[in-house]
Amino acid sequence: MRDQVLDKLSFRFEELAAQALKNIARPVQAYRVNWEAGAPTRAVRRRWRHLRRAAGWQWFGAAAVASVLVGSTLWYFVVPHTTAASLGPPLMSVAVMPFTPASASSEDEGVAERITQDVTSAAERAMPSALVVSHGLATKYKERALDPRAVGHDLNVRYLLEGDVRTERDTVVVMARLVETSNGTQQWSDRVAASPSSSREGVEDIVAQLTNRLRSTLYDAEEKRIAHLPKEGATAMELVLRANAMWDSDPTLSGVPEARKLYEEALRLDPGLAEALKGLGRTLHRQLTDDPAVDRERAVKELDNVSRRAIKADRHDPNSWQLRDLALEAQWQWEGALEANTEALRIDPYRNITLKDRGRLLLLTGRAEQALPLIEQAIALDPGSPDVASYFRVKCDAYLLLGSFDEAIATCEKSLALQDSWLPHLDLVAAYAQKGDMAKAAMAKTEVLNRQPQMSIANVKALRFSDNPIFLRQLEDHVYPGLRKAGIPEN
Repeated sequence: MRDQVLDKLSFRFEELAAQALKNIARPVQAYRVNWEAGAPTRAVRRRWRHLRRAAGWQWFGAAAVASVLVGSTLWYFVVPHTTAASLGPPLMSVAVMPFTPASASSEDEGVAERITQDVTSAAERAMPSALVVSHGLATKYKERALDPRAVGHDLNVRYLLEGDVRTERDTVVVMARLVETSNGTQQWSDRVAASPSSSREGVEDIVAQLTNRLRSTLYDAEEKRIAHLPKEGATAMELVLRANAMWDSDPTLSGVPEARKLYEEALRLDPGLAEALKGLGRTLHRQLTDDPAVDRERAVKELDNVSRRAIKADRHDPNSWQLRDLALEAQWQWEGALEANTEALRIDPYRNITLKDRGRLLLLTGRAEQALPLIEQAIALDPGSPDVASYFRVKCDAYLLLGSFDEAIATCEKSLALQDSWLPHLDLVAAYAQKGDMAKAAMAKTEVLNRQPQMSIANVKALRFSDNPIFLRQLEDHVYPGLRKAGIPEN
């Protein structure tokens, strides 16, 4: 079986002793990868990293390659395709099926093909921890009726993204679906449209929306599936998904400790897993932005260390640069934070959370008006994302800093309808008081004090969001006066 993969890869296998593997009757030949024999491409290295982290399989012809970390040694096994398939598809595995054009016109077929290829490439960049089947392998299903179970078995993937493309009055419309291959059930469907149909920008807009919605839906589906599996023997990535699910169900400060435990457990299994480092970093950033009692010096130092580890582990992962952005923001290193954010967007230009982070950086550096269109763009890319509440929260902050109190109130209410947090309630206290609606300001104040009984203006200042003079002046002009009018104490 090894001979079937030798010519497919740019490195050499060194033969080791045969090994006994669980659920396989006979010993399996094992090999060590010799990287010196060739220079592996970035895509090849990414696939091998995924195999190690997800305990998955990748195959070439009739042979499959698997990897297992034993102690400090990484072992690779070459086994028949049928043996690998019997063990189930890898975690976070998806194939983008050729999108079907509504008509046989060359223009519609060209648009459908561009969308298929671009979504495949974008998904691979957007989800480094996922296994995205190459466009070439998926192409053989073009113009064929799809049986999700058969395709899933053939490609050994857990999910298929499929869709139809049609043109309506110069507008490209895509109906997309994510299907679970084990049972053929539809996990998600949505309508995505962009205009004009003939422009490259229109196709890019569709690709951006599909990529963001695929990412959030795939993670959500895997988080729900993993939650029903026993924790014993879980891989590092499975622990991350458990932590993410816990974080989504309780995104407040009270949810930080348990989520953090799982991220740290994942990092003990795989110290270089960017998804786990990002998760750990998120818990630290949430403390820095939401917890007036946080030991800021300790949290900033720890976040800086975690972000450096992420960059060292994988500088080609947008998660690593997104985390570095947050770490530098916490240190008020604005130029470095913007550079890290720019690098994350270079790797994955469609990532909505990175656009939100850029908007937040602009807001913290006195450019709240410039932040608004970025936040709106981030929301439009995936309105159903579990993170969208935080996007509305940043948008609310921007309006409040600009003195646009009606818009701040409307946006804060949207954020709170999706996720409870004391900071939007505090924004509402200031905005209602500045408008002179003291009854509603008092109601918002009650909500704040229920969550932060010792709240004071000094507590807000202690969070030390920014040192930018324009930002600080906006707080003094529009936020603190409203809090004082509503009776929030100075100290």
